[in-house]
Amino acid sequence: MSKNDISIALCRVSTAEQAVTGHSLERQEKSVYDAAERLGAPIEKVWSLDQSSRVGKNKDRKDLKEMLEFCRANRNVKYVIFDELDRFIRDADYFFFYKVSFQELGVKCHFASQPELNDAGVMPKLMQAVKAITAESSNEERITKSTNGLKARVRLGYYPFPVPQGYKKTFEAGLFEPDEPRFSLLQKGFRLVLAGKTLAESVRWLTENGYLTPQNKELNPNRFRELLKCPYYMGAIRIEGWEFTNEHGLHKAMITLEEFERLQEIIDKKRFKSPPKKHNREFPLSNLMECTECGGKMVGFLHRNGNGWIGYKYRCRGCKKQLYRRADMHAALDAVLDGLHFVEEDKAKFVAKLEMVWREGQAEAFAQIKLLEARKQAFAEEKRKYLVALAEYPQLKEEYLGQIAEVDKKLKKVDEEISDAKKIDEDLVEFTAFALDYVENLKENWWDLEFAEMKKCKQILFPAGFSINAEQKVYTPQISPLFRFEGYEKEPFRGSNLAMVEVARVTLASKTATSGVLHAQFLSIPLTEDETNSG
Repeated sequence: MSKNDISIALCRVSTAEQAVTGHSLERQEKSVYDAAERLGAPIEKVWSLDQSSRVGKNKDRKDLKEMLEFCRANRNVKYVIFDELDRFIRDADYFFFYKVSFQELGVKCHFASQPELNDAGVMPKLMQAVKAITAESSNEERITKSTNGLKARVRLGYYPFPVPQGYKKTFEAGLFEPDEPRFSLLQKGFRLVLAGKTLAESVRWLTENGYLTPQNKELNPNRFRELLKCPYYMGAIRIEGWEFTNEHGLHKAMITLEEFERLQEIIDKKRFKSPPKKHNREFPLSNLMECTECGGKMVGFLHRNGNGWIGYKYRCRGCKKQLYRRADMHAALDAVLDGLHFVEEDKAKFVAKLEMVWREGQAEAFAQIKLLEARKQAFAEEKRKYLVALAEYPQLKEEYLGQIAEVDKKLKKVDEEISDAKKIDEDLVEFTAFALDYVENLKENWWDLEFAEMKKCKQILFPAGFSINAEQKVYTPQISPLFRFEGYEKEPFRGSNLAMVEVARVTLASKTATSGVLHAQFLSIPLTEDETNSG
């Protein structure tokens, strides 16, 4: 060895986490300096950095190119020292590429903690190849684990990706909250499109009202179109190429599912469906009462004669033969409603069906409890790891105690959320009281209901519907199992267990619509096999 021979060295970690997992830069530096002393070639320069070396990242690595250039300019460099081969590179092909590149400059690769790789001959070369391939495969395994970790977070409702516009970070990674005023402005921009404005007009409104992207730039229509397509804004987390989605992220949704679907229709230039016309309260039985003759729907209209007289009448939309005065048709239905009486002895059975349907509808709430329990377990595991690290690195006591305190806050918060989510039975008591009152007073409140509610009440009272014949008599083939007509000894129109379940479901849907307490669409809940057979 010449007295002028020198070395250079590389100390590399892939992530900041490796500072506490056995690959700290300090430990590597000590290792390469000890190796340089043994070689008798003092280190002239050390490249110490946080840099990935996985496959696809090595062709133009700045650190290795700088090291090669340094060797060209300093011909007395004889060694390039690494702690271990995987600290050099995790790519088998480029390992040999850079090894040969250094050799062409008269520089030998030396591995401080793997002396078996430094000898000449075939076996050390074979061992180098094995180590290089092992490093590459272990990196692929780590990438797979990382992807699985991301999927686990998404399953819990988090979004472990860049923050979407309109949101900002919270204390919890992957959980974002509204970034005002961006959130409200963007929400208004979405709804302007729903109201019929073009993308350009909506973007112009956003700009005029001070909306800027997180990079403090004005939004353009193309980027706005991309935002309109993003399901995150309606509360879902969908990642292209993944086999599952989470339709109920933990973040606050900016728009509803229905609004999102309508936006997709607009963007795809499909026919935009305008909202249905408001029901005419002058004719509440329009499209509810049927014609006995043809089964067509009765509709209301204003009948005028040549002298300016106006009459309120109904006629059949199907056969157009049947014509009724509004007062007569309403009186005919009143006669049926007045004959209905609530069956008190079936109240307990009805309450049991209500509870059964309620439990079905609360499946989402129970699923949320499971998610919260999983989050609590994850936080507990995170705390355990910090406690283990604290025991291993007491010199970092203050930092780890701070981390443990943060995890304790998360645990307390998730415990409170679990407690709130488990108050389902309290809600059931409130709902049962509402439902009994709702069903018992259906006929008394009939004419005061909005059309949508009247339609549900019809489904409860008359599961098979009602129709009117030419003699202006209302025909009802079946009534609810909770009611009977006065004077019938054998209760010929009493319903089945199946009908009782349907009454419970329609009543539950009415509670959803009128109180806002519940949010599921219970009318879509399918019957069980037992319920179908019992009917």
